[in-house]
Amino acid sequence: MQKDLRPLESYTNSADDACEGHDHLTIWFRPNIKKELDINFSIDERFKCRRLTNRTNRVSPRLSKYTGGLAIFMKRKNRLSKSLEREATLAKTFKYTHMLKANKERFADKRFV
Repeated sequence: MQKDLRPLESYTNSADDACEGHDHLTIWFRPNIKKELDINFSIDERFKCRRLTNRTNRVSPRLSKYTGGLAIFMKRKNRLSKSLEREATLAKTFKYTHMLKANKERFADKRFV
């Protein structure tokens, strides 16, 4: 069962619209919250930088480096064991879920090496 992320995306998009001054899309924000957001958007440089980074990451094709899907680790291990027709080790399962899909010789992230 997949989690519905539409409400989160809607809020994120509305926050971006509020930041960019599109008031007609942010009517549902309470005035005191909108005022605080406007202050943050206008003066806090760290907040601006983080917002731009997050916005860039949301549209990035390499958004998620984890290739295991939504299944929990042990469920993935059981599926891998069935496909290999033998017990999959934890190390083998980790490699299976963290290697690039296109090139199973490389990890998806340098930190996993």
